[in-house]
Amino acid sequence: MQISYSNRSIGIRVVGIVSGLLAALGVSACSGNTSTNGAGNTPPVAYSDFAVTFAHSYCSSISTCCAQANYSTSTCESSLSAWMNAAIATVAVNPHIAYDAVAGARLIDEIVAVNTACTNRTLSESMNVKLDDVFHGTVQLGGSCGQSDDCIAPDAGYVTCNAGVCELDTNSMSMDGPRVTAGQPCNATCNGTPNTYSCAGIGSPGASSTPGSCWVQDGVFCNNGTCTALPAIGQACSNYSYCQEAGHCDNGTCVADTATGACIGDEGCVAGRYCDTTSKVCTPLKANGAGCNSDTECSGGQCEQDSCRVWTVATATSCAGLLD
Repeated sequence: MQISYSNRSIGIRVVGIVSGLLAALGVSACSGNTSTNGAGNTPPVAYSDFAVTFAHSYCSSISTCCAQANYSTSTCESSLSAWMNAAIATVAVNPHIAYDAVAGARLIDEIVAVNTACTNRTLSESMNVKLDDVFHGTVQLGGSCGQSDDCIAPDAGYVTCNAGVCELDTNSMSMDGPRVTAGQPCNATCNGTPNTYSCAGIGSPGASSTPGSCWVQDGVFCNNGTCTALPAIGQACSNYSYCQEAGHCDNGTCVADTATGACIGDEGCVAGRYCDTTSKVCTPLKANGAGCNSDTECSGGQCEQDSCRVWTVATATSCAGLLD
């Protein structure tokens, strides 16, 4: 099943398990301790212990999944804790960033669950704790700031530090805004799973200033500021090339996906096929062990070191504790 869309937009942000949850450390830090209610296997983690605790929990839980030659839990822990400590230290002196010990423990619990499951891709994509929850701004809207990370994130939309003041960012997409339905105002279209998805649409003519995201999985897209049903096969398409499932936009009209015909991208092929970048023809997904260039070519869902395989959290980089 394919739902066609294009990433042509003024603003685009793609979220994935590593890039969205872990690389955020590059722009997050802490000062103080903000407590929230929560429960899990891990007790609240003090800020001074977070990097080491995270690294130990991560590397220990992924060790079985990383059953491969030369895997070393100690090497993984050393690399990951050093990287995380260095990332945190770059902004640790910022008095406007707070650390949440309970959220830190919840993130560790989720990472451990995902690593222990090893091949459960659905579980990995359902993670709902982010490092933005662990390290977060404390400055209210209208307060003085030095950077956008200083500001408290709103429930919907984004905040920015403009001329030293925290303000709502009306120019950024609202992929964290409310999930809206047909007929409601919107300013973004999102496609994918909750933690692995892309959003597009900000800057389109007539885009609403009200934060709200239409999801193609719900059969809608953001059309000139209003959430609208995806065009069916045979109907006109123009706004970011969205079409209903099993269809894609071709020269302004939604057409059915093909199994063997010509294609421009994977969205033009039926389920179980991908668009070969050389022949530009829809081609059957490759079996495990076959050579590959990307995950979308593989029936197992993952291309690791140029070879198709069943999806797993254990990659050469993740097993080495290199998550950036």
